[in-house]
Amino acid sequence: MPTPTVGDKLSIVTLPLNGKKEAIAQVDASNSGIGAPYALALSPDGRTAYVVETLGAMPTGATRREQLPPGNQLVAIDLSNPSRPTVRSRTTIASKPETVRVQPNGNVLAISTQTPGKEIILIPIQNNQLGQPVELSLRQLGIQPDSEKFQNGLSVSQIQWHPSGRYLAVNLNYRDEIAFYEVH
Repeated sequence: MPTPTVGDKLSIVTLPLNGKKEAIAQVDASNSGIGAPYALALSPDGRTAYVVETLGAMPTGATRREQLPPGNQLVAIDLSNPSRPTVRSRTTIASKPETVRVQPNGNVLAISTQTPGKEIILIPIQNNQLGQPVELSLRQLGIQPDSEKFQNGLSVSQIQWHPSGRYLAVNLNYRDEIAFYEVH
């Protein structure tokens, strides 16, 4: 008899536990436990969690990580009531996202991906709603691939906002470089 498929869940734990089962709430948020460590970010007020799906769900019959399809989802989760989190919105983004970061003022999400031509995604946030994604290519930003090192093109392994919210640090770990960009 086949094992039933269980979707990925984000667990929210209200501390202290005090032995209460009600202190743990769950909400559907596809992600891979073997993905990047920064696949989740919180809004500055802590009321919204953003989760990128680094790897998709395990296909039927698959047994190894290499068989997981690339992820392509961004989920915004309302945490205003931590005991009853709800999915506020879910949107499709470029495949193979690595990290998600919230601008310090909470107005823009920055997502890094391994998708050639869409290595950086900026998504405006207004009134707790996700705006239209802006996809940026590293080539467009002046970074050219090194043909010896980059058989599959360029990718961004991590992205981070400067505390001012004006600049992005972009980790190009395959080049052993970090690029900095001013965001307008």
